[in-house]
Amino acid sequence: MTELPFKGVRVIDFTLVWAGPFATRILADFGAEVIKLESIQQPDRVRYMFPPKGASERLYNRGGYFHEFNRNKYGLTLDLTRHEGKEVFKRLLKISDLFLANYPPRVLANLGLEYPVMKRVKPDLIMLAMPGYGMTGPYRNFPGYGSCFEAFSGLTNLRGIGSNQTTVLADPAASLHAVFAVLSALKYRRQTGRGQFIDLSQTETTSCLMEEAFLEYTMNGHEPYPIGNRHRSIAPHGVYRCRGEDEWIAITVASDEEWRIFCSVVGNLPWISEEKFSTSLSRWKNQDELDKLIEKWTLEHDAYDVMHLLQSGGVAAGVAFNS
Repeated sequence: MTELPFKGVRVIDFTLVWAGPFATRILADFGAEVIKLESIQQPDRVRYMFPPKGASERLYNRGGYFHEFNRNKYGLTLDLTRHEGKEVFKRLLKISDLFLANYPPRVLANLGLEYPVMKRVKPDLIMLAMPGYGMTGPYRNFPGYGSCFEAFSGLTNLRGIGSNQTTVLADPAASLHAVFAVLSALKYRRQTGRGQFIDLSQTETTSCLMEEAFLEYTMNGHEPYPIGNRHRSIAPHGVYRCRGEDEWIAITVASDEEWRIFCSVVGNLPWISEEKFSTSLSRWKNQDELDKLIEKWTLEHDAYDVMHLLQSGGVAAGVAFNS
């Protein structure tokens, strides 16, 4: 069996909820020995989220999210406010390679977990801190969740349909940036023998999802706006209800040729041959009306039947599940 790439790397995981635990889970999945550090007084709150129906005991260990984000890890509880807890932590730190935390700086400072302090114990330590707003600046000690960082970065203003927002992206974006950062730091330490401190702001990593919006505003002077399931130049491009309970189909028609195929699948409906739907540009300009007409047709059909009909003709389509 091929040896996993992070085998031999020991990680102290002082993170909670999503962004931090997902990052360390990736390291664990690839062979790292990850030790999740918690406090009995304040364990990871995700332990209690979404327990199975009927569960009445040991709810702290029944949350599905907790097991998803913390698989392949060891667990350790320490009281870092006591001398005994600090001594155990120092012993663990001496034999570890990475320390990851996603608490605000004030929490790390209060517990004596600042990088200069820990570096005296482990000179080649790699520490990655990933608070919501970074380790410096006026907002550094503010706590928050992914939805907060998305709003602060501006991503919230670009997403959703009307006032409805979609799934949070800030957390996994921060997780993947964290993994890449510690991977680079490990390579640097292998070459130089030196550790380092990495300040990873979750708000900044969220901003990395918005490159096109920044360019559109700075280069063209246009303020981007949310378009939901639509495309900025293609129509139809959306998700449509089908027959049955909560059945949907995602449809994309990317060219005039695909539109002709789509029309042949839909059949001889009166609106198909109208001039306002004859070209890509005219369809895009009239997509409000077009979406209503398409959904009137999809509501008469099963989602999988529509998908197979369209895919067999070369039109991009797939069943969508509404959560």
